[in-house]
Amino acid sequence: MAANITAKPLTVTATGINKAYDGTINDSVTLASSGMVSGDTVNLGYVSATFADKNVGTGKTVSVTGISAAGSDAGNYSFSNTTASTSASITPATLIVNGSKASDKMYGGTTTATLTGGTLSGVIAGDSVTLNQSGSFATKNTGTGIAVTTADSLSGASAGNYTLTQPTGLTADITPKPIAVTATGVNKTYDGTINDSAKLSSTGIVSGDSVTLAYASASFVDKNVGTNKPVTVSGIGASGTDVGNYSLDNMTASTVASITPASLSVTGTVAQNKGYDGTTVATLSGGTLGGVIAGDTVTLNQSGLFVTKNVGTNIAVTATDSLAEPRQEITR
Repeated sequence: MAANITAKPLTVTATGINKAYDGTINDSVTLASSGMVSGDTVNLGYVSATFADKNVGTGKTVSVTGISAAGSDAGNYSFSNTTASTSASITPATLIVNGSKASDKMYGGTTTATLTGGTLSGVIAGDSVTLNQSGSFATKNTGTGIAVTTADSLSGASAGNYTLTQPTGLTADITPKPIAVTATGVNKTYDGTINDSAKLSSTGIVSGDSVTLAYASASFVDKNVGTNKPVTVSGIGASGTDVGNYSLDNMTASTVASITPASLSVTGTVAQNKGYDGTTVATLSGGTLGGVIAGDTVTLNQSGLFVTKNVGTNIAVTATDSLAEPRQEITR
């Protein structure tokens, strides 16, 4: 008696293996078939396993072709498929930045740092990837050897296939910002001294910074009344929370201001009666000056006019007094 033993039909399944981006569509898979008899020697193999494209992605389709079997027991099986489909992921390749340097800068009120010299290591031949360097200081304030944290990024057609390892250990200096101080003179009324006051400013101070400008003295060339008289400001200095971020270009400044006459008052003036003479001239006497600065010599010249030349009683008299020293003016 005799009978046949036919080959056992099997289906081969594939499991994709994740890989890091390498610029190719090639992948590797593992093959399996749940129908094999335990202990049989059957080796499953394939010709190719390929992604649809080379780019980074998750759960990407992998096509397996040329599936075959070998081994001493392979003849006992028939395989229903020579191709299979599975999925796997392509993760970004890691690039390293070499040679980065942080540049020193002048204080500008920000932590922005400028990086140069960086080159990429690990780019796959033929890929278009550009390194964009950027960074920030640990503080906005002046100092030497300040730590710089990088925030480099990638651009280019292939940038999405890479991740970047940031450079570390970079430092640079922030130097004080030189500023020029300008002065604006303040007009004053004559007071017998050359002392003046001034307003200081500088266009170089960063908005929001706490810097107070001050001076020791502001002086006219002389004490006398005048328009647009030169004023010398000296002993210029600065204080405030942010003053250490600046250096002053000048400790003196020149400006102009005016000294206007001081006002004097006249008290005790008496108008004298007179006989008719056909004029309105009146004689005044007894007036004394109030408000003369100590040490000044000022003479009051009294004069006046009747409102009419004609005879009458209690006729109004308008004073037209003057001073022999024109630094001051009369207030009535």
